[in-house]
Amino acid sequence: MNTFFLEELKRACKEIEEAPRIEDADRVIKAYDRIMDIRTIAVKEGLLSIEEYLYKFDSETMEKYLYHLGMLVVDGRNNQDIEEIGLLEYASQNLKSYDALIYLLYYKGVLRVYDTDARPLLKEVLISMFPSFVRNRFEEIEAIRNPEPTEEEKKDALIAQYCDEKCDENNNYGEESPLYHCMKKVMDISDEILGKAMRTEDDHDIALMMKGMKGSVRKRILDSVSKDRAYQIAENMEFMGPVRMLDVEKMAGSFLNQIDSVLEAEDND
Repeated sequence: MNTFFLEELKRACKEIEEAPRIEDADRVIKAYDRIMDIRTIAVKEGLLSIEEYLYKFDSETMEKYLYHLGMLVVDGRNNQDIEEIGLLEYASQNLKSYDALIYLLYYKGVLRVYDTDARPLLKEVLISMFPSFVRNRFEEIEAIRNPEPTEEEKKDALIAQYCDEKCDENNNYGEESPLYHCMKKVMDISDEILGKAMRTEDDHDIALMMKGMKGSVRKRILDSVSKDRAYQIAENMEFMGPVRMLDVEKMAGSFLNQIDSVLEAEDND
């Protein structure tokens, strides 16, 4: 990493810690938000799409520097040119304290937005540049923006995670497999029959079986029990890790037999 950049970052952070001001810390966080907005646009629409976003910046404020750096990307300059021009502009402006940190955030942010391989760690890199005072303020604002979910919300999220079709863990089953027939039967039987079949089954065993099932079948099973039990089953799946398909098939066959037993008992009644 460029020695000049590091020395300037250390100086800016030291000056900020010596004169902490909430309104200026908020300016730094706003600069961070600008970079993250540009990253989102670049990911969704491509680098050239950031031009329209850049045009709204005020040429009389620190935002003009983000405009300058961002337009280098739009104009097709390579990473090395952006790095050189950015540092030269910074050195010529004699920026101090908060303004210096804002420019350095813009500089590092634009370089990382330009480099597609570096985008995933952009947030962590920018936050790592905050001095303690700004970081504490950032955490306060983030807590307001993204409040900690309640226990009920956490439960709902975990259950939903395992009911998502995109999260299917293993669809490598043939139409002759116990798992295939078990899933088909789970989707065909009534809520009452499924509920009765679930009453005698162990949560760990059900979780093991569900590891190989489609999200829609998992949802059908979890909807047949209380939310607390559904959460316990999902939690078992969370901590279970990878499982052998042989074990999944075995448990599916056992649960299939249990469903058949319930159906037979209903017919006899």
